[in-house]
Amino acid sequence: MTIPIRIDIPQYIEIGRLIGREGHKIKPIAERTGTSIHVNTNTKPAKVEIKIINQINSFPPSKNRIEEARDQINKLIKDLGIEKSNRKSQLTHTSTLITHNNHETSKRLGEMLH
Repeated sequence: MTIPIRIDIPQYIEIGRLIGREGHKIKPIAERTGTSIHVNTNTKPAKVEIKIINQINSFPPSKNRIEEARDQINKLIKDLGIEKSNRKSQLTHTSTLITHNNHETSKRLGEMLH
């Protein structure tokens, strides 16, 4: 019997983005690896639990399946972290542009009034 593994989900990861709408990010991993993947949000930090559904002859050994699922979940977490970092950077850039534009507009308005 293979022991399930648990992966801590970093707090900066939005659980909904990790799972995907109706599980569209997690389900394919579970199907490809023949595992059951459960996200437990009742723990701090939240955790992903991966275990074998049942022994299926067409799949590789249990340990390999769990490791493959773990690797894919870790890649997904990493990609979401990069995506979040890029969104934050984009938001900061947009905010800077808005601030600059507001300053320029205020300056021109001030010049027009004087």
